[in-house]
Amino acid sequence: MAPLSDVGGLPLTQKLILRAPPPQNFPLLKRLKTVLLSNNLIFRMSDDIQESLPNLETLMMANNSILNLNDLLPLAKVSSLRRLVLTDNHVTKQPNYRLFLIQHLPQVTVLDFKKVKPKVEPRISIQR
Repeated sequence: MAPLSDVGGLPLTQKLILRAPPPQNFPLLKRLKTVLLSNNLIFRMSDDIQESLPNLETLMMANNSILNLNDLLPLAKVSSLRRLVLTDNHVTKQPNYRLFLIQHLPQVTVLDFKKVKPKVEPRISIQR
């Protein structure tokens, strides 16, 4: 079995995880590119996700408990993130959900299985 530091994908579906990645004792995983976190109870992202998963390219978090757009902002620090799936989270019902993420996560090229076309998507300003 390969050491954890050599793992390229990590399936954690249906594990009742509350925050991604788990904040305490989560090791640095430089080779990890894909994380499957669908069907959990995740309600926010850890502020330091980029420190544990610096090369994350694909994050699947369908069917979780994310409510607020601002809870996804830590993903902006993950410059390698290209594919993000948040379908069946309450946050996807927020006004301007897609536009907000495109604006704040410009590195993402596929959002909820749909290609991001930055020149076509209008820019929005978000009041904080």
